[in-house]
Amino acid sequence: MSYICWARRVGRATICSMSPALPGRQKRRSPKPILWGEHFGDARQWLQADVEDAAMNYRGFTFPLWGFLAKTDIAYEPQHIDARTCIAWMDNYRAGLSHQQQLRMFNQLDSHDTARFKTLLGKDKARLPLAVVWLFTWPGVPCIYYGDEVGVDGANDPLCRKPFPWDERKQDGNLLALYQRMVKLRQRSLALRRGGCQALYAEGDVVVFVRVYQQQRALVAINRGEACEVALEASPLLNVAGWQCKTGSGDIREGGLLYPRFPRRYG
Repeated sequence: MSYICWARRVGRATICSMSPALPGRQKRRSPKPILWGEHFGDARQWLQADVEDAAMNYRGFTFPLWGFLAKTDIAYEPQHIDARTCIAWMDNYRAGLSHQQQLRMFNQLDSHDTARFKTLLGKDKARLPLAVVWLFTWPGVPCIYYGDEVGVDGANDPLCRKPFPWDERKQDGNLLALYQRMVKLRQRSLALRRGGCQALYAEGDVVVFVRVYQQQRALVAINRGEACEVALEASPLLNVAGWQCKTGSGDIREGGLLYPRFPRRYG
């Protein structure tokens, strides 16, 4: 049996004196403990030192995604980044982690300590499905803050902690259905749960990446802008017969080229 231990960061002095003792203590209690750290900043120094097994991935996932889709930063100030900057940010962060650490990182769109992502989107709420798809397809463990799956909104604490809307008439049924589809897709895909990740295209409003595990492939295309066509360079990663579209829209043609015909602000 394995279990998860949570290490909350309450100050650097506490970190330095407490953290080195935690892993050994927990591993003596169970052969497979998982020590998860709560970080708003860069968690890699503790992960690289094996003080923690995984951490909240604000810096390597949440914040770049906010900048690209919601045009805001951690201070809720305007931040406009393009696809290339977003992917470079994400890739540079995970480059400092082992593959197994990447797969254990705690990915989220928001949390009890931030405004709800739906609220951050403002007038761009049509981009919310893009973020959900990204959450379930990027390396790491997708974490759903309660209520996100039914469209709960709210500004920063305490407004982000409002009660769950149990009345189904107040829930976003289409959004919930998307979450359910993505959960099932991830459960059935070894590529999404265990695979490596390679960005194939990142320009302007469009991000395309592929998850690879042995012979399995999962190709993901995110477009925050107008409908467009994108051509990918030929790659062995795209040499797969019988691609199937699982959500959104798109078309893969001969020669390893992707020409997704995205609906406006949907993926």
